[in-house]
Amino acid sequence: MVNWLKVEEKLNGVKVEEIPLEKILDVPWSQQSTNVLVPLEDVAFEFDLKRLASPLGAYFKVLYGEKDYSGIKDALTRYWKYKGKPKVFAEIVDTEKEAVYLRSKVTTVHESTDLVDLNKLITDINSTFPYTRAVIGTDGANLEVQFLNANERKEVKANDFVDCGLFVHVNGKVSVAPGVNRLVCTNGLTEKMNLWEGQDYKVNSEFLQRSINLATWLTEKASHKVKMAREISVALKDYPKSYMNRFWKSWSERIDLKELTWFDVINDLTFAVNRTLAPIRYQALAMAQDIKSYETDVCRCPTCSASVEVE
Repeated sequence: MVNWLKVEEKLNGVKVEEIPLEKILDVPWSQQSTNVLVPLEDVAFEFDLKRLASPLGAYFKVLYGEKDYSGIKDALTRYWKYKGKPKVFAEIVDTEKEAVYLRSKVTTVHESTDLVDLNKLITDINSTFPYTRAVIGTDGANLEVQFLNANERKEVKANDFVDCGLFVHVNGKVSVAPGVNRLVCTNGLTEKMNLWEGQDYKVNSEFLQRSINLATWLTEKASHKVKMAREISVALKDYPKSYMNRFWKSWSERIDLKELTWFDVINDLTFAVNRTLAPIRYQALAMAQDIKSYETDVCRCPTCSASVEVE
């Protein structure tokens, strides 16, 4: 599951704060949830106690169900005495006006949390890319930051606006692409993600113009009808069947009614991947190229829309 944050200003960087285990163990626990609210100097965040108690296995579940919280704390303290205490770090996004909790990490005593690369990325983008707001998503391991320019907001459909900008995915490596974000939700559209090794990524204002061009193309799709389901199956032939199958019934019905547009297809498929930062998300967000290739490279029969050989 992805936790999405919207920050209506530029980012200054990300700071890390080590959380004493006592601070987590001493806050009020509730039987309704294993999540506890941990206060920090600038923010508070929810932490799932199961992330610390996994060594106790089913024993933790039994004691928690019986509200024997002191028994859990004693068992953890005893376990850590022999195996070493884990470390908990909170990552906090520092903006021009406020601090925003991003995510937390639990590591062993032999591991550390290094935010140098992420802070360098933000510094580099601040100096090379014009943006006014950010949308941030994380599932713990993966991080996506959309650097968006509200001054280039486009109405792609009646009362449906997008902000143009830059999408960045971080998970050990950095991937970047121009893209657009819909204001009514967290889905959007990008070019194909470019993967860079280490800090060797390159970003400039050209990415903004490419995202504006993408918004213009998306606007055209708002009135471009899909004539037959085969058009979708040919254009998006490389997408997993398990991912596509959930939409075919609805799409077929709307095609029969002459209501389905390519904008609808794009919206359905990109909205479906809002809960993940796995590769399927970035395949879906970059579908514009697949649709463009289908429209320009495939010769179609005017009667049935089937692709035919071109000499």
